[in-house]
Amino acid sequence: MLEELREYREEIEYSHLDISSKEIIEKYGILQGPAVIINDILVSQGKIPSVKSLKKKFQKVLEK
Repeated sequence: MLEELREYREEIEYSHLDISSKEIIEKYGILQGPAVIINDILVSQGKIPSVKSLKKKFQKVLEK
């Protein structure tokens, strides 16, 4: 995990998923990889987001 994102490690669960799996594609509606799913919410696909962007997405998800 990137050092800049360590502050979220207790609030965010992460794992690597096979986004070519039919089950994963259907569950999250992934059209293009790579994809980032935070707390079961698809927040990015088709690109690798910047750390700044990820931090914003983490905050937004945690506020829900």
